[in-house]
Amino acid sequence: MIFRYLFYILALHSILQADTIEIGSTKNIYNNFEIPYVSNDTKAFTIEEVSQKEFTSKTSNNFSLGYKKGSVWFKITVQNSSDKEEFILSINEHFYEKANLFHYDTKWIEEKNGLFTPLQSREIKNKNLSFPLHLKQGKTETYYLQIQGRYAYFGNIVLYEKETFYLETQFDSNYLFIYALGILTIIVILNLFLFIKLKEKIYIIYVGYSFFNLVFILNISGLLTYVDLQYYIYDLHLSAAFMIAFLILFSREYLQTDRYLKRVSKVLLYLAVIFFFVGILVVYSYQPWNKVINNLSGLSTLFLIITSLIIYIKGNRNIIFYIGAMLIYLYLVALFTLMVAGVLEYSFITRYGFIIATTFEASIFSLLIANRYHQLKNEKIASQNQLLELQRDNHSYLEKEIQERTNDLNESNIQLQSLLSERELLLKEVFHRVKNNFHMIIGILWIQGNKYKDNAPFHELINKIKSMAKINDYLYTSDNITQIEIDDYLGDIIKFSSVGTNKIKLTVSIEKLTVSFNDAMSLGIILNELLTNSIKHNQHLDEILITITLKKDMDRCILLLHDNATKFKEDAGKSGIGMILIQEFSSKLKDASYKFSFEKGARFHLNFEPISDSC
Repeated sequence: MIFRYLFYILALHSILQADTIEIGSTKNIYNNFEIPYVSNDTKAFTIEEVSQKEFTSKTSNNFSLGYKKGSVWFKITVQNSSDKEEFILSINEHFYEKANLFHYDTKWIEEKNGLFTPLQSREIKNKNLSFPLHLKQGKTETYYLQIQGRYAYFGNIVLYEKETFYLETQFDSNYLFIYALGILTIIVILNLFLFIKLKEKIYIIYVGYSFFNLVFILNISGLLTYVDLQYYIYDLHLSAAFMIAFLILFSREYLQTDRYLKRVSKVLLYLAVIFFFVGILVVYSYQPWNKVINNLSGLSTLFLIITSLIIYIKGNRNIIFYIGAMLIYLYLVALFTLMVAGVLEYSFITRYGFIIATTFEASIFSLLIANRYHQLKNEKIASQNQLLELQRDNHSYLEKEIQERTNDLNESNIQLQSLLSERELLLKEVFHRVKNNFHMIIGILWIQGNKYKDNAPFHELINKIKSMAKINDYLYTSDNITQIEIDDYLGDIIKFSSVGTNKIKLTVSIEKLTVSFNDAMSLGIILNELLTNSIKHNQHLDEILITITLKKDMDRCILLLHDNATKFKEDAGKSGIGMILIQEFSSKLKDASYKFSFEKGARFHLNFEPISDSC
């Protein structure tokens, strides 16, 4: 019984895997059979030579033969036992530069096709390389299919009834590619928007990854055939290298390798640069650089997964979805790589699984960095809330500090006010005592002067002391002892300096200015000496004309005294006490300079910078 079942299974397998495709009335698609093939790695065969060869090697119609030189020839025998006569044979791939079908009808007939055959020149207007077959009922025909290209040899040779072919191709891999291209386009736009808004380089790096992923899928999909751009298929394969380079740079940023694995971070940077360089090289020579890209991509993906696992162990738990997406991607890319190498049979998963993986990976990564935007936003909101809380705390603290400082300042002000009152009281007492001393000295000088017939020197001394006493009287009666109103003060000096003579005619012009105590005292003594000298040296005149002016000019003060003297000269008084006082007290004024001139009388000019801001 067991042997009977085993016999039935083997018989069924032999029918399904027969060398001859038997077309019956119950099927519309023939997609499970074996095909004999032969390759000419070292010599280009003619159809005559191929037809005489013995095809010892066989492969499934879902063939994957790996990388080969030269052409591969398939021997396809078809027996038509149906009531249909029009069929289509399709490789279901687009990238072979040569895809020629031969059959014998009194002579060898060749139907040419290939990657660079424009769509309008093809009998079957489809990106996949396909051929129409006219096979009469009950007839058996042998076809020889020659394929040649620069890439690995894989594909899916299928025989369709004509009507079924056009129905099936409406739902072929084009829709998968178009779906993937649509998703990647949305991802590019989304991340470009996030980069413009957030100005973080991870988003522009991901834009680069998604864009070259999009170009790569567009290139391998065969859709360029519909716009007659298939001539650039080899140049555009640089997109595969650039895509991996940007994936490495994105992973480097997302995994924060600079923080967790600094040396690995540098290795990833160098690896990305290598991919950019190889991508440029593939434009100049498709092979062997295409193989380098395929092999290096798998190793790089494995390296990224190991790196992410180490970082996960180090504590970055947010990358778990990245690891999952990369594992799925690595698995499906490995299936594709093994299929391309001829290890695994051609199937939908081995052929298109990595397209699904790429799209899935891009979508997951896009969600991850979109979530990064959400996390950054939440972190910003949390930081703002912390800042507001800190501001409230600081505000309360500052209010408390201000209140304490205000209380301290109020207490200090009260103490300062008390000290100021005591100081003013002490100063007034000092001024009062000084005033009494001045009056005592004046009284002593007056008594002594009355003992001599020539008491003029005593009167000069008394006037000098009175000018000093006047400033003391002013301070004693003033509310402001730091600023002296110079017009009132000098006016009083002029009055008592000119007392005792009727010959003096004064012209006084003093601006209302305030000066410091020291400046006022110096000016009072200087002016007293000048008036005394004018009166003393001009007694022989019938009338003594004296003009006194004090004015402000920009940031300087100018004192002018002009009389109608006829005898007084500066040299005459250099050794006198009056000139000594003028010199000494002029030097006390800031940046002061003075001079005498004797044209039309004696003229004194004093120029200085006052300490007070008012003068």
